Amino acid sequence: MGQATKFSGQPPNFFAFGYDWRKSSAEGAQALADYVGCVQRLHPGRKIDILTHSMGGLLARRYILDGGASNVAHLTTIAAPFLGAIKFPYAVFTGDTGLPDILVSKNTVRDLLQYFPGTHELLPTPAYFDLLTANATLGRKGYWDVDAAGKPYWPLVERGWDLDLDNEISENYDTFDQFKNAVDGMFAGNAHPAGNAAAFHSVPGQDDWRQDTSEVKFGVKYLHEYGVQLRSGTRTTPVQIQAVAQRKCSGNSCSTVNWFNRVKTFGDGTVPALSASRKGASRGLNGFFDTQGGPPIGPDNLNAPGAQFVALFGNDTGYTDNLVEHGGLMTNPDVLNGAINFFRQDLVPVSVDPPGIDTYDIVANGFDSMVVRNAQGNQIADPYMPLAVSTVPGVESEIVGPNTIQLTLPADQTFSFTLRATEATGFLMVNRGAFGAPSLAVRWQDLPLTPGQSLTWMVDATGIKPLLRNGVVVPPTASLSGAPAADVDGPVVAPTYSQRTGFVGLSVSDGGSGLKQTRYAIDGTSFQNYSAPFEICPPPDENSEFQVRALRRQLHFAADDNAANRASGAFGVGCFAPRRSYPTGALDASLPGAAPLAFALPKTIPVTIGNAGNGTLSVQFTRTVGGAVRCTYTGGASTSHPTTSADVAAGTRYVFSACDVPTQTLGAVVLDGSGKRFSASSVAVSIVSGDSLAGPTVARTSLTAANVVVP
Repeated sequence: MGQATKFSGQPPNFFAFGYDWRKSSAEGAQALADYVGCVQRLHPGRKIDILTHSMGGLLARRYILDGGASNVAHLTTIAAPFLGAIKFPYAVFTGDTGLPDILVSKNTVRDLLQYFPGTHELLPTPAYFDLLTANATLGRKGYWDVDAAGKPYWPLVERGWDLDLDNEISENYDTFDQFKNAVDGMFAGNAHPAGNAAAFHSVPGQDDWRQDTSEVKFGVKYLHEYGVQLRSGTRTTPVQIQAVAQRKCSGNSCSTVNWFNRVKTFGDGTVPALSASRKGASRGLNGFFDTQGGPPIGPDNLNAPGAQFVALFGNDTGYTDNLVEHGGLMTNPDVLNGAINFFRQDLVPVSVDPPGIDTYDIVANGFDSMVVRNAQGNQIADPYMPLAVSTVPGVESEIVGPNTIQLTLPADQTFSFTLRATEATGFLMVNRGAFGAPSLAVRWQDLPLTPGQSLTWMVDATGIKPLLRNGVVVPPTASLSGAPAADVDGPVVAPTYSQRTGFVGLSVSDGGSGLKQTRYAIDGTSFQNYSAPFEICPPPDENSEFQVRALRRQLHFAADDNAANRASGAFGVGCFAPRRSYPTGALDASLPGAAPLAFALPKTIPVTIGNAGNGTLSVQFTRTVGGAVRCTYTGGASTSHPTTSADVAAGTRYVFSACDVPTQTLGAVVLDGSGKRFSASSVAVSIVSGDSLAGPTVARTSLTAANVVVP
């Protein structure tokens, strides 16, 4: 394989194909077909060998599927994200691709990525979810795609942060459809990154090669090479993104930090080994080996029957991690020589399994500067600075939220830390373990800080040393070892609400270390300990006319277990005045003292507090004859959070939309030709949604027969 020159008299036999990574790989495959046609003019009747890196593997596979198989002798892929990479949802959400803000802002990157279908095709795919499900059934607990409890590391989960705004804050997006809805819901207009990924990867044979016939029909042979960074045990490749709402409290005052926690696994720093190999836990320890002759076809192996594999491991197999990193693999001589030998003689080197080595995983919040040194005195550049580059081998650091940093580093070395506070309250979580199962943990919740003051501590092979402030030990909230340290999940919290009484309760449970305390606040005000259900609805207005109010309240909570894990978040509660149901004989709206209730539906219902946005209000009543009716009103604004003066003004009312029973069949009485009067035994009004960013939404109306009513 070499590039011939004009002096040799021979046509070249090495060709580099460049493509636009922003466009779909389906478009790139069409361009590759044209390119191969040109190559074959120089070498008529000859088949080609294809060597790809990263998403080039997806493009080459599409070329083969689109009719190019008869032209191909060998395909060698290097670090191909066949089933996507968990790193990319984080980039799509945040615009953080590793480039410093001094070069390009994250907001700019995020805005651009939503229009690049090529990057969308690197999101986790439906087949990735299928493989995770199979591995949870067939694989071992505590390995690279299954956690210590035997549950898959789903690419995206909620841990207090309601990403999809469905009022659930602890969801595991364990199907691709749920994942797609959450990702695409972050973008307005025609940007559908996960939908684009599904469309590309749904083509038969793109992800699942088990029925591949290209080798039998055309003799195509496949070799897949991928890297696994160890860094003396440090896992470097994101396998799960956790949307965390971390509440921190000082006394009764609490604030919330939203951040993306990245759980890491084995891979090349970008592509998890599961995506590059498409082999699961039943294929051998971690699915890394079984290269000779290819593994048998099964539910956790999506490869072509004769595919070959090579996994290259950093450090413990003689390579530096740079040579097995996603981009560094292309400079690894063994990778390139392996491809050449495969092209020439179908030779495949043998790979081995990695050991399970402990790592430290650290999350710190409330600081604006951090210095990390190893035993040799090497210092990591301050990770809070724009162009920070680590000079300490084995240390990975990332900013994952406001004043929040996450580090991973090997547990068999000594590191010292100096942190400078910038807030009055923070938190520090230090976990040590292998394969995502901590065996040692020290955690500081609600850590009191003084802006400008520094804290120091150390970790080494023997454990986690004390945290010091001016030489004085700062006691941790929890210090755990053995099985208790593996408890990394906070309590499960669910609200219970009675419309009859207007009381709300919190159902709290913890299956790990046990519940320590639960606190709550209404509408983000002062927090207090929770002990029993309490009234969240305002008292009724004692008025001579028939009035109905509706209010949407926010119930904030923070529940701690004995392992210093905190579940925090907020629930919306649709709340009426307690006297929201009026039985027959209650005060009449238009004829005081008469029964049954007689009233007309207004065309609009005004908002007295907050804004309706384009939300929904419901009026429900039970007719004395004919059963229940539900009528819907819609906020007058064009968006959920109006910003223009005209839209804000339009959102000061809910406008009648429709009833679930046709108006002409309601049996209403026409009054003076101006509207309809209903006879009902009960009435209820509820605000389903309003402009939550404008605070609570309150609507108020007097239901009388004299209203301007729905015609």
